[in-house]
Amino acid sequence: MSTADETSPRTSDLLRDDFPSVETAAWRREVDRLLKGAPFDKAMIASLAGGLEVQPLHTAADLADGIWGASLPGQSPFLRGARAGASGPVPWLVAQELAAADAGAFNLALLHDLERGQTAINLRLDAAGRRGLDAGTAPPHDVGRDGISIGGLVDMRRALASVDLAACPLLLQAGAATLPVAAMLAAIARERGTALPLLTGVWGCDPLAVAGGPAPALTIDTLYDHVALLTRWAAAEAPGLCTIVVGDGPWHEGGADAVLSLGLLLAGAVAALRELEERGLDPAACAPHVAFQASLDTDFFLDIARLRALRVLWSDVLTACGVESTRQRAAWIHARTGDRMLSRLDPHTNLLRATTAAMAAACGGVDSLHVAPWDSLLARPGGAGRRLARNVQLILGHECRFGAVADPAGGSWYVETLTRQLGEGAWAVLRQIEAAGGLRAALASGLVGSLVGEAARRRTARLARAQEARVGVNRYCAARPANDDDAADGCDCNTEWLAERRAAAASATAALLTIDPRAEAPTQLRAVGDAAVRGGSLASLVAALGSRPDAIQGATWTLPPTGRDAEPFETLVARATLLATRDPRLVRAHCLCLGDAARTGPRLDFARGCLAVAGLDITVGAFHEDPGAAVAEARARDAAVVLLVGLDESYPTLGAATASLLAGGPRPPLLLAAGRPSASTEPLDRAGVSRYLHLGSDLVAELGAVLDTLGGA
Repeated sequence: MSTADETSPRTSDLLRDDFPSVETAAWRREVDRLLKGAPFDKAMIASLAGGLEVQPLHTAADLADGIWGASLPGQSPFLRGARAGASGPVPWLVAQELAAADAGAFNLALLHDLERGQTAINLRLDAAGRRGLDAGTAPPHDVGRDGISIGGLVDMRRALASVDLAACPLLLQAGAATLPVAAMLAAIARERGTALPLLTGVWGCDPLAVAGGPAPALTIDTLYDHVALLTRWAAAEAPGLCTIVVGDGPWHEGGADAVLSLGLLLAGAVAALRELEERGLDPAACAPHVAFQASLDTDFFLDIARLRALRVLWSDVLTACGVESTRQRAAWIHARTGDRMLSRLDPHTNLLRATTAAMAAACGGVDSLHVAPWDSLLARPGGAGRRLARNVQLILGHECRFGAVADPAGGSWYVETLTRQLGEGAWAVLRQIEAAGGLRAALASGLVGSLVGEAARRRTARLARAQEARVGVNRYCAARPANDDDAADGCDCNTEWLAERRAAAASATAALLTIDPRAEAPTQLRAVGDAAVRGGSLASLVAALGSRPDAIQGATWTLPPTGRDAEPFETLVARATLLATRDPRLVRAHCLCLGDAARTGPRLDFARGCLAVAGLDITVGAFHEDPGAAVAEARARDAAVVLLVGLDESYPTLGAATASLLAGGPRPPLLLAAGRPSASTEPLDRAGVSRYLHLGSDLVAELGAVLDTLGGA
């Protein structure tokens, strides 16, 4: 096979001769000509939530200088990632959360998954444990819900049996119980002869998030005391551990856009530095032990930009705080696919959304990742969903080879511009929060709740109008979706299991724990671990740690309410399902097509899609030019809802005549029409049409009103 010599022209050079470069000004003149007077900004520039703008064309001229300018992977300010180059097929930790309430079941699932691609332990305590309670002190509904139930050291040993803690990083989500659980983990490591410097992962909590959650057992000041203690211990004995956690989960799940979410995440990090400095830890001592938790959504490019901007801004914050070490300014980021994008409607589409978010994480350069299984909202999530979620990460690494390239999105002028815009907007949010006294003060004053609430309202409105699409939820919905499973409560326990947990908790020893606050951090943590070894229960350890005489009592607050994007639409479908049990006719909707099929077809597709959002039983007939034939077809279908689908010019005549006949006949249906209300639809109003479905309609409100009418029929 012959090869070209070094003097042969490259294909790219030949193509460049055939396609000469075009100046941006010339391109703009041609666009203006084609727009024929339409405003360029309105026709060609797209707006994203948070005030971001997407231009139709991005060029090298859009690249910025300074912290947003050109840099290399692994170099400050880490725009292009904390790693200097490719570091294996899957350079991030595969850190899947495991839905198992029982310690034994958790261990079986963990060992199974570690043999099949998982590379980190993601230990999430149940709702009771994250509040600082256990099976003996928590409400029954919280035991085993959304995590593993840990009552003491015995349970922890069972959960981690046969797992090499030195070889497998551990990410801990223990909320108010973080300090006693970390002490248990350290005690297990000592029992096994594992050197503490070999431990890696994240053993910490976000006090702001915990204190604002549901009834935690500890105050925020006590939680920050615990974080400070853990950080001193890690610096002395386990330098590979992160102990200061800052997450955007409360803001993201509350409805914040990318700019606001990133700004509040940074504000949380600054608040943590401030709190720990008051406890004797300067920013340079804290920096190596900070871990960020980022929640991802379905906007691929925006999530990539958000992760890149986070690294840059965090490096800038630490520089301003006087942290001189370049490596200490590199952000450690754990990402998880956000819960708000999951849906019980057509739940297999969750896999598509999770894959999109996981791709953004891989391109954005995260350090660890959890991908939610597609069936995690169902009452009985199965092993197949867990396997697919894990394999998404493995495919991205081994087959798509995202790990073989440092900063895959780097150099894209669009991504670079979006990163800068997002970062500048987030920095403005950070300044606003700092001007209000910091995140803690802004939470207490209600400023954060107001900002997140307003962003959530805008997001909800976009979703209700299908301006932001969710496949299977507000676009391309299956008519009358099957309700195959009940809603998940996150718990795989039963009454017998719960009784066993309560009996075990009742027999546990109360923690006899006294900590000398003047002692070194390793001594204090070992004292907590020794109390656990003596049989102290989780709740008693938390209670003992919460009664420290040096703890400062502080106010708590309520975090913004959280909710999934699909919930309003799931409510519509649930209401329709309930109506169907009463009378199947009540959810029968017929699209009555008027006029020319070729011209009306697109409107029919749109109208049918709108009705499917509510889970109605939709039928479609032929196209009619005669009102009598149209009415005969509608009556034969015996639907409670008839949606007239025609062109605007046909509504005053054909549409009005058809509507009058239907409204005046036996068992008159609820009449709707496809199209925007205007002068041409006034005859329809007089004929009995009550509502209109059009591009931009608030589908939740309109279809909710339809179900209200049907429910009262």
